[in-house]
Amino acid sequence: MNGQSLVLIAVGLFTSLVVTVAAVNHYQLEAHPASVASGLLWRVENALTSVQDLQADVSSTEFTDPSQPVHMTVRAIVTPVPALSVEYTAPDELSGQIVTVENDLLSHYVPKDGLLIVRRWSGLPLAAVGLAGLDVSRLRTQLEQGTITARVLDDSTSLTSTGLTSDLQVEPILAGATQSGSGAPAAALPASAAPTLTDLGSPPAAGTSDPLYGTYIIEVRDAKSGDLTQALWIDRKTYFIQKVIYYEKDSRAREIEINQLRVNQGLTTEGILTLPQTATTIRG
Repeated sequence: MNGQSLVLIAVGLFTSLVVTVAAVNHYQLEAHPASVASGLLWRVENALTSVQDLQADVSSTEFTDPSQPVHMTVRAIVTPVPALSVEYTAPDELSGQIVTVENDLLSHYVPKDGLLIVRRWSGLPLAAVGLAGLDVSRLRTQLEQGTITARVLDDSTSLTSTGLTSDLQVEPILAGATQSGSGAPAAALPASAAPTLTDLGSPPAAGTSDPLYGTYIIEVRDAKSGDLTQALWIDRKTYFIQKVIYYEKDSRAREIEINQLRVNQGLTTEGILTLPQTATTIRG
């Protein structure tokens, strides 16, 4: 993976963060039931509106490319002004590189070469990297426009490690949930199902009989061809994205996984944007 790809990953994450901050901060739970894809996507889009800062371990795997998975630690200030730091931890050739983003100013620290590259990122082709897809507002728009269909599945029927399309041929999680997500659901979740932002670094402390235990899965298909294009794993208690798999011709093309998510730790903009001293700074 080259430097441009690293930059695209960081900018894609930052763009998703900015869109999330702009989301409406209202939990109209009854109007957006989690049993229907459009309602669940709405809840995902609004899940971070009570978060000031976050940190997570993120991995990105390209199945169509023989290169190794990329692992990174992401730290972000969500409000009042978004800022992002992405530190790469694997593979070895990327380990230690850091990309920070504030407004449209991007800094790329390359310790191996003793370089700090600073430039404006406006105009970069965000569509070239899948991490921009963590912004689910795009999916909600496509669902409303009818270019995709989506349905909510139970995690008991989750994809196997092979990620084959056949693993998603199951019934929706609740009776009455429609494939497109536009119909009337059987029932809305109660107000007690509002996202909880505590203890996000570990699985929810609930038994398997608890309706908030585990994950939802959203199956996304192209409306014309019916081909599977994405599958998203959503934490049932917090509505945070845990994993996204992108498909091409019924085979896995790319996977993004988010682990060890921690929020509201008191991170500061200065703390996440300050980079090590370098011998050479290049401004572009």
